[in-house]
Amino acid sequence: MILEMNETTAALLLLLVVLAVAAVSNRGVAIAASLIAFASFNFFFLPPVGTFAIANRDDLIALFVLLAVGLIGSHLSHLARRRAQEAIALAQQRNDAEIARKSAEARSALVASLSHDLKTPLTALTVAAGNLGIDGLADAERREQMHIVQTELARLQRLFDNVTDMASVETQAMSAEKEWVPAKEIVSAARHHTETAL
Repeated sequence: MILEMNETTAALLLLLVVLAVAAVSNRGVAIAASLIAFASFNFFFLPPVGTFAIANRDDLIALFVLLAVGLIGSHLSHLARRRAQEAIALAQQRNDAEIARKSAEARSALVASLSHDLKTPLTALTVAAGNLGIDGLADAERREQMHIVQTELARLQRLFDNVTDMASVETQAMSAEKEWVPAKEIVSAARHHTETAL
């Protein structure tokens, strides 16, 4: 059946096979496919059929055009794959840069938030400590100032624990485990953490 095929049809089918191989394989395999197509077209379709001899100049030109197109196709396929890989690598680099930028922004926001959160208890501690140094301070007022000192120290301890926990999560790359909890527990935990401020 193949031997009865028109030379042009055979050349186009062989070229299609070579281009398909080039599209899905590496350059070496594509070049090998081009050479096999070249030899097959010569042996099976160009007169005298069944030999590697070439009867006329036009057949020789057609044969080398088939080989050239196959090699060019394999080269273009190789370039396309390489450029696709470079594009993927570039996209990955951009993604990494974006992650680094967002991480830096998050750190900056965290530092700003931490600085703001520390100012309130430190100011209250400074004022309360100064008040405790006043001579003739009534016992009730002294107890009130001591209570402020203890409350703000506890608040600072919670802030420190939170920062330590956050650093631990980041360094250990821990992943959050989601679970269903009643809304009452969430509200209770929030009240506990903000008890001093409330």
